[in-house]
Amino acid sequence: MIVRPWWLWPNLLSLDAVVIAVLWQVFLARTVAPVALASTVVLGLSVWLVYTADRLRDTWGPPRGDESPRHSFARQYRGPLLAAMAAVGAADVAVALGGLPERELWAGLAMLPVVAARVFAVRRHPGLKNLLTGLLFAAGIWMPILLVDPWRPGFGLFVLLCTWNCAAIDAWEHASARPLAPAAAVLMLAAFGVFSVTHLGVALAETISATLCCGLALVAPRLSANHRRLAVDACLLTPLLLHAG
Repeated sequence: MIVRPWWLWPNLLSLDAVVIAVLWQVFLARTVAPVALASTVVLGLSVWLVYTADRLRDTWGPPRGDESPRHSFARQYRGPLLAAMAAVGAADVAVALGGLPERELWAGLAMLPVVAARVFAVRRHPGLKNLLTGLLFAAGIWMPILLVDPWRPGFGLFVLLCTWNCAAIDAWEHASARPLAPAAAVLMLAAFGVFSVTHLGVALAETISATLCCGLALVAPRLSANHRRLAVDACLLTPLLLHAG
């Protein structure tokens, strides 16, 4: 039996992505525009379903020697995870049909082709995977806001933040020499520029996140794989600093 640190379990169970998604949507609801409780519940359930399904798909077939801890966990507990997905999926549909505003329900359905495009990209064009993942993750969080007012510069910045997050995880898991620090530095400057013009709390949170990502990219070679995985998600928890109450 493999012994795993307690702080790694949220990642193994795909709960880290859920926490980040819900945290940012609650932050947006408090600082930008109201969001229905059902929207946040559906977001959390849907994110868990997508991330868990993605890992199960990645582990379909014979095991590989370079699998990450999260993929090894998904392979080991495939049966329980499939059972949990059935229950969570039923709850997700019930809440969506019973509580989502109609326009959000239709917008969610309209995103399904993008989800399918991401699956295709993973198979045929791996270079698009991180961008599509970042776009889908950000769109799910921002959807209730964008349906009211589509002109939100913070959304574009958040897409790039999420894309950087995915690219960093991918690079560290496959020992890729991607220029993570320069990309994070450019993102930090862009976020600071938006904040200097808008003075919005969400832009400040994104600026702090981008700054943390830049710092992490510089110190990452001195961290273990598990600590890098924990730190890269911690970079997106900045709403806790600005709106913990």
